[in-house]
Amino acid sequence: MIDTSYSPQKREVEGVFNSISVLIGEENELATYKTTANSFRATLNLRTSNMVVQTSTLFNALTLLTDLNECNFGIFEKYINGLMQDKGMYKDSAIFVGDPIHPSFFDHLDSMGIKTVAFYPYQFNITPVDNTAEYYSQSPLLQPPLSTLIEIRRTINNCVAIGRPVRYIIFNPRGIYLTEDETQYYLENLKDLESFVLPDYFKGVTLSV
Repeated sequence: MIDTSYSPQKREVEGVFNSISVLIGEENELATYKTTANSFRATLNLRTSNMVVQTSTLFNALTLLTDLNECNFGIFEKYINGLMQDKGMYKDSAIFVGDPIHPSFFDHLDSMGIKTVAFYPYQFNITPVDNTAEYYSQSPLLQPPLSTLIEIRRTINNCVAIGRPVRYIIFNPRGIYLTEDETQYYLENLKDLESFVLPDYFKGVTLSV
C-alpha cells in the first residue's frame, strides 16, 4: 500500500504566488520568469523536433530545466544548439524514472543498443506554462504516482504505434523525485516491461539484450 502524495488545490497555489508578489514589489517578476522559462522550453522542443539528439546530453538539458532561477538564457541556448546528433543503431528502447544520475549512464545504455526514449519526471519540464498557479497545482510532481503512470503508459503506446516498443523500465529511487514505495507501485503496474532498480541491478552494469 502506497501513501499517496499531497495534491495542492489551485487556490492554495494562487495564494502562495499572491503572497510572493507582495514581497517582490510592483514589477511582475513571476510573468517575466514564466516567459523566460517558456523560451527555454521552446528552444529545447524545437531542437529535439528537428533532430534526434544524443541521449546523455538530452537528459542533461532536461535536468537543467528543473532549476532556471540562476540560469543564463544565452548560455543555455548555446548549449541546446550544440547538442550532438544521435546516429546510433538501437535494438531496444527503455524508459528512465527517478532521481538524477550521471549522464554517462545513458552513454553506456547507448553502447549496448538501448535507446532511452523518455525520462520521468523530467519530461514534464518541457510543457509550456500558460497559467503558473494551474501548472503547479496540476504538476505530476505534486500528484499521486497514478498521474506519472498514465504518462508512462502513454509513452509506451506511442512507441508501439511507431514500431519501436519499449522493453525496459529503469528506476533510480533516491527520495527526491522517486521513493522506494513509489518504485514498488510502478513495478506492480508495469509488469509487462523488464524492470531494473538502481544501483544494485546495475553493479557491473549488464543488461541482457
